[in-house]
Amino acid sequence: MSIKVLLADDHVVMRRGLALLIGREPDVAVLDIYMPLTGGIADATEIKSNNPDIGIVMLTFQSQFLQESVSFFQVDTRVQND
Repeated sequence: MSIKVLLADDHVVMRRGLALLIGREPDVAVLDIYMPLTGGIADATEIKSNNPDIGIVMLTFQSQFLQESVSFFQVDTRVQND
């Protein structure tokens, strides 16, 4: 069984790759919480509203966004302090 993953990042190369993935209905979306324009949490909300079965993995180096994402979604958190 294969799993389709959507990886979203604010880097220009990643944005180009995302354009190729639109409409492919991934099983899991990996998002950076700190994204330009709408932001990762807003993006995750829109993704879940269009596809409630999709898994969301949110990444951040910004600890202030962690609490916001925890309060917004039912999530399991992992904190790495490297």
